Amino acid sequence: MFSPDSALLVSVDTGGAQLWDAATGRALGDPLPHGAPTEPAFSPDSAHLVTIGIDHAARLWNSARGVSLGDPMPHDAEVRDISFSLDGALLATVSADHKVRI
Repeated sequence: MFSPDSALLVSVDTGGAQLWDAATGRALGDPLPHGAPTEPAFSPDSAHLVTIGIDHAARLWNSARGVSLGDPMPHDAEVRDISFSLDGALLATVSADHKVRI
């Protein structure tokens, strides 16, 4: 998935999420450690990335530095969807038990 500004690319596999420089194709640092992440999403300004994983949690990352921002956002069931508000100020997560966290 490309970032909104097309400068970054994120790929996911069982080891985590990997950020890439879209212009050069080079990996940016080590994979972001979030076991078997799915459904990554960038904030509208490309400054942040969120990943959800099989651990029923969402994690927010600084996409430029590849560092975690705060604690994981846990759910009691599988996180099924994530979305940033249009201004990027809010992040919503929805889980299989129909709970929404903002």
